[in-house]
Amino acid sequence: MLLRLYVNGFKNLLDTEIHFGPFTCVAGGNGVGKSNLLEAVRFLNLLADVPFIQAVAEMRGDTRFPFTIEDIFFQGNGYIAPTITLQADMLITPHRQSLIGEVIQARNALLRYEVQLQRVEQHQVALVAETLRSLTAAESRELLRELPFYEDYPAMQPDEPEYFIQTTADQTIQLLAEDHSVTRRSAPGLHLKQSLLSLADPTLFPTAFLVQAEMHDWRTFHFEPAAMRIPDVIGPTNEQLAENGEHIPATLNYLINQAGNELEQADMLQTIATLLARLIGDVRSLAVEQDPQRNVQMIVIEDTQGRRLTPRMLSDGTLRFLAMVLLAQDPRPGVYAIEEPENGLHPTHIAAMLEILQAIALEPAYPVDATNPLHQVIITTHSPVVVDHISDDSLLLAEAVQRRRQHHYQTGVEFRWLKQTWRARINRDPRKAIARGTLISYLAPINASADEAPRRRVRHNPDIQAMLQSMDMVPKERPSG
Repeated sequence: MLLRLYVNGFKNLLDTEIHFGPFTCVAGGNGVGKSNLLEAVRFLNLLADVPFIQAVAEMRGDTRFPFTIEDIFFQGNGYIAPTITLQADMLITPHRQSLIGEVIQARNALLRYEVQLQRVEQHQVALVAETLRSLTAAESRELLRELPFYEDYPAMQPDEPEYFIQTTADQTIQLLAEDHSVTRRSAPGLHLKQSLLSLADPTLFPTAFLVQAEMHDWRTFHFEPAAMRIPDVIGPTNEQLAENGEHIPATLNYLINQAGNELEQADMLQTIATLLARLIGDVRSLAVEQDPQRNVQMIVIEDTQGRRLTPRMLSDGTLRFLAMVLLAQDPRPGVYAIEEPENGLHPTHIAAMLEILQAIALEPAYPVDATNPLHQVIITTHSPVVVDHISDDSLLLAEAVQRRRQHHYQTGVEFRWLKQTWRARINRDPRKAIARGTLISYLAPINASADEAPRRRVRHNPDIQAMLQSMDMVPKERPSG
């Protein structure tokens, strides 16, 4: 679970710090930098798994249109950031089972991972520094003091940080064995092609390995309906939704197989069908149908009139809604970062969508267990309807800001929170807290400018005007003169 993220030099994120709860909604205008926040999470996910060049190329999940090294470093007014720094404070699942059934146990559950990358010649990137350490008891109390459902964790943290990866003064990066033996993996950072975290094995480096597994579960989604309509091959491959939403049939098949006996499997399918019916209204059943001759499987929905609906017959919004319903049924812990989940949905269905996404997130009133896993949801939006349904504590506002770098002002992004919320109590900088009234442009009804040439709009229809007047939503006339 991602508790705090600090980013500097990545795209338009300069000296950016954000605290996350179980559910976070980031609102802002187009092009302000909301997506870059999700891409920073995605980049950390990739750095824990693949070489640097591959991580950059896979930033949007489509190697046909890869990012380049230059694309991920901040640029503006002739200034190019020399380095990228990413720092993540996280709460990890303290133990997991290995593929051979052994229990892997971490020494600490609250940890800080930091990586610093530098541009070098010939479109390459070099690792300048990498650190993984436990958060101290004092740091943990400060970080979690406004999140009381974590109150037991700081007591289990050490008074002094314990290092699992460290960078020495000569830029040698060391992956330290936890049995305090002399066994370690060391390399000059500038020569490494991937992070040492990605190379940690569970035997000598169990805590680093579990952090790697945690970051592997930080998943970003940019749902693309065309990909979501593609059938899957039959078999146990690709049992999780891809970044673009592909592999819906294989994911549902996995969830069915994990549900238990036939009665429990039927209950899960009925739950998914019931949730989906909130969107399209007449769902009777849902199934994965397999075609052995073509070696493919696909989702089939049957409506109350007995019609079979395949993915090619479903709307874009229905497919996106179905993907989020599947995420809600997945017991595997993880971070789900979803870009503009409201796309393709009618405004009247956004409340149902948000209810499902908020139900995915960890319920803070109850202990973490199999029924309340470490699930976290981060969404971005520019929709006023979404913002209107979000609680104050869950909302961040992304705004463009000017920052001075090398005698020039650069346009970056800042994430601000509402007054009287837990983030305002953690960070007492009054410049970063906003009043609810600042969101009026999101929440107010659409009105024509006073100086705009009059033209008839839907809202000018007499019946609509009568309804708006009854709801006190008609703007008052400006006094003349």
